[in-house]
Amino acid sequence: MNNKLLDYIKTARSGGMTDGQIKEELLTVGWKLPEIEESLKDSNTREIESVKVEESSSGFKMIVFVVFAVLFAAFSFYVLDKMFNWGIMSGKEAAVQDQVRVQSAVNSSSTAAAGNDISGSAKLLSIPKDYKLITAQFSPDGKKSLCTAESGNQTFILTGNSTSTGYDAVSSCKFGGNGDHFACVALKNNKLLVVLDGQEGKLYDSLVKNPVFSPSGEEYAYFAKSGISLFLVFNGKEDQIPFRSIEELVFSSDEKHFAYSASVLASSTSSVTSTASAKEESVWKAVVLDGEQKTFYADVSLMTFSPDGKHFAYAAVKNGKKILVLDDKEIDIGGEIYAGPKFSNDGKSVGYGAVTDNEVWWKTEAVNY
Repeated sequence: MNNKLLDYIKTARSGGMTDGQIKEELLTVGWKLPEIEESLKDSNTREIESVKVEESSSGFKMIVFVVFAVLFAAFSFYVLDKMFNWGIMSGKEAAVQDQVRVQSAVNSSSTAAAGNDISGSAKLLSIPKDYKLITAQFSPDGKKSLCTAESGNQTFILTGNSTSTGYDAVSSCKFGGNGDHFACVALKNNKLLVVLDGQEGKLYDSLVKNPVFSPSGEEYAYFAKSGISLFLVFNGKEDQIPFRSIEELVFSSDEKHFAYSASVLASSTSSVTSTASAKEESVWKAVVLDGEQKTFYADVSLMTFSPDGKHFAYAAVKNGKKILVLDDKEIDIGGEIYAGPKFSNDGKSVGYGAVTDNEVWWKTEAVNY
């Protein structure tokens, strides 16, 4: 039994997560379903044994007294709350609220930016009586919902007009753009797949990077593994790529460009090995822009495009120094980047927050057009 896994389950439960939510999180990061279920069962056994020990040491009468006091206080608070708020709730509504943990995912900033009209109320979905709701998300304009629910031992994806086939587990559901598209990660026969707009993708051993949508939601990409092979799936097209794992993934605002950073062992690439001064098995990072591999660095982060998509910047580490890379131009910042890089609205300059020699700076660099 993996003690780290048991410790995580204990911590997650104490934080209010249900076993179903814990299972989804662990599946997303690569744990296998049988090991998760065994650990959940073992954790239950340990918790029960722990309670028995506490009961024997503390005394049964004291526990009964404390429980009675807590229940009485809770009941009193409940009655007073009802008296002050005059809340009226049907038995059916109360049962649903007791069972459901709804994860609201209305993105207010996206709604404001898109100028959506969110006035008016409407029922978006009816959950079947024999289903237990797990998560619920809403499109930025509030007109569509995306839910997951359990029935029996299966998890289903529910939208306004359809219910998916049953899966062993479902996680990482999200809307793309204004809600015209959606994606979820599902477990099926101990393999992972992406469900896009209700259509199943290919089965993989694991997902290295969950689906990312372009700003409009019309394009998407994710990374998956089968065996030791890593694949980029871009708009449904699969390409094998020569990397170890994926770090970041970004689209330009105009959706004409796409970039990601990937890690690779120095010993596996001659161009990296020739520049590596550390151990042979050092992990280096590469930036891939529109399918073209750029220079390798010790680290890469904070990738961003200019508003018009014509320029590209990111932070990197080269020979132990932090640098800013702007359109392939390397700029020594003499310190650490703490914010940015961020392009101006007209795209003619890029700024970043830096700390150099115990001094805090906001610096800007001109962009060549």
